[in-house]
Amino acid sequence: MPIEYQWIDEEQTLVLVSLTGKVTIEDFYAGDVRLCAMLDSVTHPVDMISDYTGRNYFAAGYGDRVQKMDSLFRPNLRFTIFVGSELLMELFDLYNTTHEPVAFEYGYAETVEEARERITQMRAEERLIGPRPRSPELN
Repeated sequence: MPIEYQWIDEEQTLVLVSLTGKVTIEDFYAGDVRLCAMLDSVTHPVDMISDYTGRNYFAAGYGDRVQKMDSLFRPNLRFTIFVGSELLMELFDLYNTTHEPVAFEYGYAETVEEARERITQMRAEERLIGPRPRSPELN
């Protein structure tokens, strides 16, 4: 399969998506099913690195797929870093300005190693979601 999905840590908190060769729109849809199954298999937050290194080709129908991004929504997908394709990042920014914004934070990195560093930094800076826990009463 030209799209590979793998957990890259034992705790299953980080998914690496790697694209190789020519990827068809059917490959993207099959990959979406695989990614959703991985996200659904855990209940904790998951971050993703999507490696498009050296790819500036997008299959016919890719624009239609991007418009269906809300079907990929999973509450535990937290951060996504796109690697190696500034064009993809520009398309994603365009999607977010013309459609409902995605429910996860995203960014760009030149390499997978840089993406891992960005995820580590983002995890360290993560804000609490929901109300703050009550402070203990001081006597």
